[in-house]
Amino acid sequence: MLAACIAIQVITLAVLAFGDIGFDKPGRFGLSFEHGVLCMAAYAGALITGIVVALRRRRWVIAGGQGSVPLLLIAVALWPSPRLSASDYQHLVGQPIQSAERELGVRSRSSTSGFVRDDRGQFEFVSYRGLTVYFGADGIVDRIESEE
Repeated sequence: MLAACIAIQVITLAVLAFGDIGFDKPGRFGLSFEHGVLCMAAYAGALITGIVVALRRRRWVIAGGQGSVPLLLIAVALWPSPRLSASDYQHLVGQPIQSAERELGVRSRSSTSGFVRDDRGQFEFVSYRGLTVYFGADGIVDRIESEE
């Protein structure tokens, strides 16, 4: 029973990490948001069952190992992203969006994106920690401004 719980945890974590689960439409493997919720529920059930079984069998190391995985995932998710300086990335002005994403990183949980309109037109922006990159309608970096 304990081995089955650990196997379910490993499989569901692998699916959640590498399964390309789509939000508004299925991902490339056909997994939708509902599949992701089901995987999380299966992981939580297997985790609780596995910890309880390990504690009843007095397998302290196995119980601690199972409990440490979600704590490590939470710690990684809450780890702050590095603060970027706009002056270090001014060479990206005039470059395509792909060059900026390659150097700054693809949009992540630590970035905010959207659209803004000013007297020069409408721009897409991506705010990282410390700087904001503005892209024109043609996908070229228009400007990079500091958030300070």
